[in-house]
Amino acid sequence: MRDRDADKGTPAGPVRPILIRALRGRSGTNHLADLLARHPDVALCEVAEDMLSFQAGKLVEYADGLFGVLSEIGRAQDLPPARRSADALTAGLGEALAAYLGAPAVPRPLFKSPAFQDERAALRLMPTASLVVLLRDPRSIAESAVRAHWGQGRTPVAVGADWAKAARRLDRFLSDSADLTRAGRVHLVRFEALAERPRKTLAALLGQLDLAATAEVLDYAEAAPVIGSSYLPRDPSGLTDFRPQPRPEGFDPRTRWAHWGPKEHKAFNRVCGVMMERFGYKMARF
Repeated sequence: MRDRDADKGTPAGPVRPILIRALRGRSGTNHLADLLARHPDVALCEVAEDMLSFQAGKLVEYADGLFGVLSEIGRAQDLPPARRSADALTAGLGEALAAYLGAPAVPRPLFKSPAFQDERAALRLMPTASLVVLLRDPRSIAESAVRAHWGQGRTPVAVGADWAKAARRLDRFLSDSADLTRAGRVHLVRFEALAERPRKTLAALLGQLDLAATAEVLDYAEAAPVIGSSYLPRDPSGLTDFRPQPRPEGFDPRTRWAHWGPKEHKAFNRVCGVMMERFGYKMARF
């Protein structure tokens, strides 16, 4: 992806970052980033998983506090009018952060993290950014996570508890951020829809992001390689392989939990059931 991205040109207009987020790792953020980065106006930053939202709230708090002090002592008026606000300061900090993370010179630099943290603060740091939250059935996430090389010793229920905590965070964010949704800055997309209807789902998302759904990008989505699946052979070091691999015949990542029985479902429902149904994934009932 990086070699292709390096050939993309300097943006002629305003830069509008895209932030890809998920509720937990194993949600398919590498796959979604790969699809979006096929677009000529989009490229991934140098740091493949930026985690910029983990401390975003501290930067926003600092900007609000500093501007408050400057205003209190009458020094905010020393600034040019365009910089005379806390929002201008947070945007400046966001620009510095983007440069530090290696944002490419394209109209839509792509920042990716397999976690949902303080996204409202992140959107203040990047006031022209769009947030794309990738949802996936937490049962499939749990099955994939315990198979990954870093998941040894974890149980599906433990992974599900992590997912449920992040889902509650997303639920609060959506409740508190109707203004951002109305402004077209927040978008939800389902991994299962990308897997089942890649062309239609990606075209809809590109439209929401004000990007042209070109035939090249959509054709690629229909035959895209697999990246980082814990169900394919590991790399020579024994780690989950994040190199693009041809999609095997019959590869279907949508229901990794199909072999679960009542005992597994009931245990998972106890930690995840409410939030699963909140985000459209029906519990198995017995």
